[in-house]
Amino acid sequence: MYGVTIFTDNFRQANLKVLEPGDVYVVGAPINLGVLSLRGAMTAEPINKFAEGEPKRGWFLDEIISLVVGNALAIAKGHKI
Repeated sequence: MYGVTIFTDNFRQANLKVLEPGDVYVVGAPINLGVLSLRGAMTAEPINKFAEGEPKRGWFLDEIISLVVGNALAIAKGHKI
């Protein structure tokens, strides 16, 4: 257990908590867990709001991605009884 990074939602507001009291998830190293896959190329469109009377310019970026857990053995859930 030495050197394990621990993340908790214990200090969040009650309506923002995800874990139940006593729950713990242990996950393996990211290289052993899964991958981030791209489902399409990134598209970029320029935005110019000058014609609408707003001094705004920029870019709209769009990309479809997915997270895949390819190694289910790299995840373990525990619950304190």
